[in-house]
Amino acid sequence: MTYFQFDIYKKGLEIGPAHFIIYDSQMGGQAMIFALLDKISPFSNSLNLYLFWMINSFSMAFLLTLFVSWVYKNYGFSASLITFLLLLISPWLTFFGKDLYLMLSSFYLPFIIMLYLLFSEFKGKTKISLRKLFLISTGLIFVKLFFSGFEFITSALVMFTIPLFHYMFLSKWKMKFFLKRFTSVALGAISGIIMYAVLFSYQLSTLKGNFLYGFKYMLYCFLKRTYGNSADFPEGFKESLESNVIVVLKQYFHSKAIDIGMVGISFGVLFCIFIIFSLLSMAPENITPTTYANRKRNIPLVFTTWISVLGPFSWFIIFKAHSFVHLDFDEIVWYMPYCLFGFALIGSVGSSLIKDINIYFGNKDQVATGSG
Repeated sequence: MTYFQFDIYKKGLEIGPAHFIIYDSQMGGQAMIFALLDKISPFSNSLNLYLFWMINSFSMAFLLTLFVSWVYKNYGFSASLITFLLLLISPWLTFFGKDLYLMLSSFYLPFIIMLYLLFSEFKGKTKISLRKLFLISTGLIFVKLFFSGFEFITSALVMFTIPLFHYMFLSKWKMKFFLKRFTSVALGAISGIIMYAVLFSYQLSTLKGNFLYGFKYMLYCFLKRTYGNSADFPEGFKESLESNVIVVLKQYFHSKAIDIGMVGISFGVLFCIFIIFSLLSMAPENITPTTYANRKRNIPLVFTTWISVLGPFSWFIIFKAHSFVHLDFDEIVWYMPYCLFGFALIGSVGSSLIKDINIYFGNKDQVATGSG
């Protein structure tokens, strides 16, 4: 049906509103923006569609580039290069990069802004008050909701807070200081959600004639995608609502994280690789001196990686019914932002190990040459 609608748009067919179904699950901010661009564009509809895909792809690529740049600033060139290559071969980021409905950049924009805001403070370039954190959180979460609604909302919210955890570990914040900041961000996020919910309900009321319809429908959608009573929903939702969360998690652990020719790595295997590199980051000095020397900067990255796994887990567990149905779609939440930090961990520890291996073999060659 999606591609049929693309054909309608590219061919400029006049189809009346009676032939379309209203999608009640989100405000449709992305559609408003692209509709505006369509109105002012001098190009054909067919070319416009490719331009819209390019806008989405480049905006997402730009945000990921900023993340790689952050890795470079904190962990060096080799770590950022490894992170970049791992992101490059991640099929789910490529698959969703141009998606006009999901508009993936709306998920990552709040995360990247928070990451760089705290990085700037860490470097002593700015000071962030609780009030500023609250206002920024309110605005950024509302922007996310405006463009992509409640899609993967738990993962997006967890991802938004992860920079706080990282800099708590890195800067060794006192727990009281961290909790104040976390509370400010959480209250800001809640405010953004309330603002969106009110506006969304008003939007739906113009079609349904009842302001409360929007709130009732949001509750209906929440229960339909989580743990609602299957008896209260159409028969088609019975299997997903009665599915087992362990079975759902197994499905997503077996999904392919990397699939290039003969090389296929599942998210479960990647999970184990992250565990291995987490343990390697704590290796003693006599085994890998470079990794040991970088321990102070790597340990916070390890903690951040394993807290960020709450991003995908929150969706798979809370929105179990949606995850059961949308296998080969919901895998994208592994990157919100668990895999991003996991790749950075591989990059940082891996680059240290490579350096030590080069030193070892370099010394070995020197000894062999001298003895000859």
